[in-house]
Amino acid sequence: MKTLTVLIVLVIAVVAAYFTRPQLKEQQANADKLFAEQSAMAGEDSAVEGGPAYVVRAGKFQDFLVGTKFTSSTGERILVTCWGVFGNFLCIAPDETPATASAG
Repeated sequence: MKTLTVLIVLVIAVVAAYFTRPQLKEQQANADKLFAEQSAMAGEDSAVEGGPAYVVRAGKFQDFLVGTKFTSSTGERILVTCWGVFGNFLCIAPDETPATASAG
């Protein structure tokens, strides 16, 4: 009985995640907001020619059925990566200088 209850709760959680996952427009708007805040904090009008909205909207959107991922980059440089699940977002902007392991 306990296993059946856990299975039912798990199915409900997966179905809820599927129906509440953020779509492309929501991911773009959230990434635009984060990128604009970063640019304002850095004292820049635009990190890349064309403005923040142009850069962020040129990103890659991936749908994983129960969650989504939006990555915006310029060439090889990733500007922001946003994950979305249950209508919430987690956006991560990588550091300017990636950490490297020191040879000892």
